[in-house]
Amino acid sequence: MENDQVLGRIEYHFYGCMQDGYRMAYVDWVYVLPEDRHKGVAQGLFQEMEKDCRKHGINQYYLIRATNPNVDKFYHSFENAELDEEPFLRKELKE
Repeated sequence: MENDQVLGRIEYHFYGCMQDGYRMAYVDWVYVLPEDRHKGVAQGLFQEMEKDCRKHGINQYYLIRATNPNVDKFYHSFENAELDEEPFLRKELKE
């Protein structure tokens, strides 16, 4: 947010298995206003989401990647993330 204007949004959900305690997050979508792209807004959104994941004991998240070369460059910048051949990204969160 800048000057009380929303610049972008990330939507995610937590999932868990009652039997084995496995927990993860899934990113549904991310959007940044076109005029605010390449300014660190999306990176900030992901950082805040990762803090929330850690707070809830979640150590990895998944998202389905759009087939967009610019977005793939952004996802390649994530530390500890794996881009699968399928359109998925999986990231392990470190302490």
